Formats: sequence, structure tokens, C-alpha cells
Amino acid sequence: MPRKSQAALNIHPLPLDGRPIRLAPPPDLAPNERTRFIELIRSCAENHFRSSDLPLICEFIRTSILCERAAVALRDSSPVLPNNRLSPWFGIWTRAQRSLMVLSTRLRLNPQARLHQQHVSRQNMRPPSAYEALDDDASGR
Repeated sequence: MPRKSQAALNIHPLPLDGRPIRLAPPPDLAPNERTRFIELIRSCAENHFRSSDLPLICEFIRTSILCERAAVALRDSSPVLPNNRLSPWFGIWTRAQRSLMVLSTRLRLNPQARLHQQHVSRQNMRPPSAYEALDDDASGR
């Protein structure tokens, strides 16, 4: 059997049914990160993520694990140390929470990011119908 050329090795096979290929976890992820990665990818539509989202997804996974680890540490011990100072885990947890919010917005994982502003503004701009106005008057609003 002849060896395959480098060009042949770089070609990714396309599915025959025309559906997009889901992202695969990179090889450098830890086992628990890999499991979370697969869960996240499977929880969204097939065409939700692009290959350019891969670094953000990996950071989202790592940050969520770090956030959970910090939450467990805070739950097991008090956020205030005996010397009346905040636990270092509190700062880690707060920064991880902020990062998760930013990453979830960038990856369109939170409800706010999934809404299309044009559709929302069109829905809000329409005046109430006569029936809605009657309902409002009847209920005393």
C-alpha cells in the first residue's frame, strides 16, 4: 500500500448527508475537560460552533471547572479566614465567574446572546391591539 501524501492527510472527510461536522476535543484536554467539552458540543445545534471557536470553548471548559473547584473550597471552609481576611478562593471564584459570563456571551451560550436584537425590537415596537387594550382596561392596569 503506497504512503499517503501530506496533502491527502490534510483533507478532512465531509459527511455524505450534508450535515456539519461537530467539533472534536483537542488532544491536550484532561479527561474531565474532554467529557465537559463533548457534553457542551452535544448540547448545542450542530452548526452552532465553528472551528475558530475551539480556543474559547476550551477556556470556557477550564474556567467552569476552576469555578466549581473554587465553589467547593468556599463551601467546605468559610469565605472569611480566622484572621478576618477573605479566602483566596473567593477572589478566584469571582474572577472565574466574570470570565464565564464573558465567554458564555461570546460563544452564544446564554439567553441574552441567543436573542436577535432585530427580532426583539420589532416585537417591542408593535402597538397593542384593541383586544389587548380592552384586557388591560378590564384588569385595571
